[in-house]
Amino acid sequence: MVRILWIEDEGNTDLIQYKQPLVEKGHVVDVAETAKEAFETLNCMKYDLYIVDLLLPQEDAFEEHIELPGVEILKKMIYHYHIDSKKVVVFTVVNDEEVHRDIRQLGIRRIIVKRLQDIDFLKTEIDKMIGDEG
Repeated sequence: MVRILWIEDEGNTDLIQYKQPLVEKGHVVDVAETAKEAFETLNCMKYDLYIVDLLLPQEDAFEEHIELPGVEILKKMIYHYHIDSKKVVVFTVVNDEEVHRDIRQLGIRRIIVKRLQDIDFLKTEIDKMIGDEG
């Protein structure tokens, strides 16, 4: 069993098609739907894998408006929570090479653009990450 934190604002609607196969394999998938909820969860739980969207509601998570809250969450995950970048996959509609380059500079290599990649590709990437664990 692998514990996965999925940081995604469409956690209970669009995400179900991606989440269900993971749950059926016996994995535990927790969802944080806002930046604030992500930080609250990161403060109290450790996970084996992290899947992060870049576009999220900010609520009171930041002092100022951030265009891509997910990038700030990724930075905090790596630098504050010391999460291994090999345990992180970015799964987002944002298809901007400059943004992807900034993410790669954090050591994160797995960036999947939603709707350009199918569900089988996501499952394959997660299986690779689980394989890296064991």
